[in-house]
Amino acid sequence: MARREREYHYAAYDLLAQFIDAADEQFLRRWVTQLLTTTPWWDTVDGIGTAAVSPLCRRFDSAATIDEWSESGDRWLVRAAIQHQRGWRRSTDVERVLGLCHRHWAEREFFIAKAIGWALRDITRLDPDAVLRFLTDHRGSPTSRRYASHDGWFAAPTPQAADLFSVPFGWPIDADLLADLVSARLTELTAE
Repeated sequence: MARREREYHYAAYDLLAQFIDAADEQFLRRWVTQLLTTTPWWDTVDGIGTAAVSPLCRRFDSAATIDEWSESGDRWLVRAAIQHQRGWRRSTDVERVLGLCHRHWAEREFFIAKAIGWALRDITRLDPDAVLRFLTDHRGSPTSRRYASHDGWFAAPTPQAADLFSVPFGWPIDADLLADLVSARLTELTAE
């Protein structure tokens, strides 16, 4: 590594993961914000997100901090805000995460677009219909679409979704084709 500070961040998130139960309600705003914005890079931001942001947001009401990060204009804070529920699985507030994705959909900054894609990919496992609706309503952002659909491909996640689009279960669908299929099928359904 060219920059030793990055190594310090790796050590910091390893320590955070080990001792996260000792953190109080102010820890996220006071210390994690600083860690996310001091010599950050995608891997350190994601590591701190996994070790501190996600568990602290799950334990404490951190909506105000997440909203501040989302509106900050700092790409790393925005990335952390979008990813703040990673790993929550069935506890994920899908509408909250989709709202953050919507807020930043037009962003051209690569690391924000990639965070949106990862968030959508995670939600696909929980609520594929919500992701399909989101992608139908949101054009553009090829980076987010690519990461949401696993490097440009989206497999029909359930037999019901396969039936909806008249494709075999698990058949790969290009993300842009998927948006077109969704639009066409919704038009058919509303005409019936």
